[in-house]
Amino acid sequence: MSEKRAPVVRGYQSSSMISGTGIRFRLLTRHLRQASVLLFVLIGMLRPIYGRSQPYRSVIIVLMDSLRADHVQSYGYSRSTSPNILAFSNRSTVFLQAYPSASWTRPSILSLLTGRYSPELTTNMAGSAPLKDNYPTLATVLRSYGYATAAFYNSAQLTPPLANVQGGFDTFLDYGQTAGQDTVKAKVPIGIDKAIDFLRSTHGPAFVFLHILDPHHPYIPSRNYFGGVPIDKYRDSYSFAKGVPPYDSSHVEPCYVAKDMATIPEMIQLYDSEIRELDVEVGRLLRFIDNDDRYRDSLVIITSDHGEEFGEHGGLYHGAQLYEESLRVPLIVRDPTRPHSIGRKVDSVVSLVDVMPTILSSVGVLYQASDYSGQSLAQYLARRGGRPRDTVWIERIGCGYDLMAAVRKGDWKMIIRVTRPKIELYNLRVDPAEKHDVAMSRDSVIRRAYTDLYSTFEDWYGHVTRPLPSRYGDVSPPIPAGLRERLKALGYLQ
Repeated sequence: MSEKRAPVVRGYQSSSMISGTGIRFRLLTRHLRQASVLLFVLIGMLRPIYGRSQPYRSVIIVLMDSLRADHVQSYGYSRSTSPNILAFSNRSTVFLQAYPSASWTRPSILSLLTGRYSPELTTNMAGSAPLKDNYPTLATVLRSYGYATAAFYNSAQLTPPLANVQGGFDTFLDYGQTAGQDTVKAKVPIGIDKAIDFLRSTHGPAFVFLHILDPHHPYIPSRNYFGGVPIDKYRDSYSFAKGVPPYDSSHVEPCYVAKDMATIPEMIQLYDSEIRELDVEVGRLLRFIDNDDRYRDSLVIITSDHGEEFGEHGGLYHGAQLYEESLRVPLIVRDPTRPHSIGRKVDSVVSLVDVMPTILSSVGVLYQASDYSGQSLAQYLARRGGRPRDTVWIERIGCGYDLMAAVRKGDWKMIIRVTRPKIELYNLRVDPAEKHDVAMSRDSVIRRAYTDLYSTFEDWYGHVTRPLPSRYGDVSPPIPAGLRERLKALGYLQ
């Protein structure tokens, strides 16, 4: 009788047949897993050069020069200066206590684009020397990750000889380059057009930095939305202001004071009208972003480089003092990928040096936190929010080469005159207008605040800056002839 054989099922083997083969198979699988991990690591290392399968999100920064936060509707202003920005704010996170690193354009913008404080970036105490080459800009980093990068600006302060901030930008265009006073105004539509045209032309992630000069003085809107003052009345800003006499060492003086304080409400009408007009144009850019599928998930930031004085502490314009009207700026961040950030208002103290690390962390770019003085604010956009900091610092050279700095920590603010020792201290919770200097108070709570803020200032200043004697010797670069008239029109040269 013939022996019956068990049927052979394709793909199946008995346990005796797989004992050696199984071991070899498991070893092979382990090696493949290890190779896969190594491959992913290598791909991650190469992403800055070759990109990734899912493109990085685009980033757009709109910076409006001299725009103080309390004249923007998103921050509670009663006049209808900024309805488009208000609508944008309702879909964004609004930082209520945001500060620049300086009270004038060049060092403030350099800090924003590098994540470093002003004394770290330039080699003189005025903050007017160009950016040192060893600090990469936000554009430099994003371009290494495959971004198309562009900056459009309307300020002689940002030209390459003076600022040296052009590194990393594929396009770096001064759209207000014609000299003369009139040419520093009414350029907003041009800048918006340039930004939109650039975004239309790109096929991958884009980074756009758009600087808008308005509402920087002189205040010359095309119409007055808020009163009957003729739009050309303050065309020559400095004919309505006077310089101050030599410094009295006992108190801080502004660079410019109004000859007649009755002119202040009229100037504010025109200043607010400029905000209203730029809001219309910014609204046009925001609608383009919303309506283009490539940019709907973009990270969009609206901010300013400093505020503007209207006599609150005796001065006009900006750059000489460190009171709130000169410093507190709008910072509005829209990140459509974080639904919990919509409509959020953050009352923590933050700085514009936080913008660069915030952008890098939000779009997924790896970075070393120790490379920046700023801290990412991305956790504020998350479900639970966060509180990464409560202290900011600002430095500025005042009139008469009087170096000043300010520290804001929690409710307290200290203003320090470094070269002519004097200190002011304010509790902004009970005295938001900074009318009552309590630096000389003997109250124990105030003394503790005084000691804490001054110690904080000393630690920070020793970390970020070189000794004063070495900073006195450095000067700004020679100003090319073509820039002098534009700088005069803005009041930087007399």
